[in-house]
Amino acid sequence: WLQHPRQTFDEFNQTVSLMFFTSVTNSGDLLALIRGGKLAAALINPEYVIDWFQVFAAAGVAIEASQSSTLATHHVTSELIYRLAASKNITGSYRTHGVTNKSTSVLVALFNATPEDKQHIRTTIQGTEVQDHDLLTTADKAKIIKHYHLTEKELNIGKDAHKALVDAIVTRITTRLI
Repeated sequence: WLQHPRQTFDEFNQTVSLMFFTSVTNSGDLLALIRGGKLAAALINPEYVIDWFQVFAAAGVAIEASQSSTLATHHVTSELIYRLAASKNITGSYRTHGVTNKSTSVLVALFNATPEDKQHIRTTIQGTEVQDHDLLTTADKAKIIKHYHLTEKELNIGKDAHKALVDAIVTRITTRLI
């Protein structure tokens, strides 16, 4: 089996596993499954994700909201998509960070996934599962900078431009509702 990024949140007894698919041909069907509550996963638009840590940071915030009964949405998977966004508008968050009818690449986040859950995702998504995907190849840096309202000053902190970008995004994600 392919290995994918996974993060354990020990304080909440939760794990988040990520899977990546390209050449997806049934994104409309996937969207219908999500809207119908028949797929327990967050299906994320990878154009706005530049690093795995970005998703794990949003997942941590979503898990904390779930554990403290302060979800803004109905489920931790939809909360993850909401928490990825720069906006407090739930519908806008789904439009930007969720899959659309035309999505051909999908980043999947699963909470406390069993091998059976992952296999269900593999059989549900009609596309190619990719291991060790470089998110920089599917991310749209210009869209990300505009979406998060990042400044040149933020992007030029330190010597590592990628780290500065990720740090600025994660700061927006983790402090947005404060």
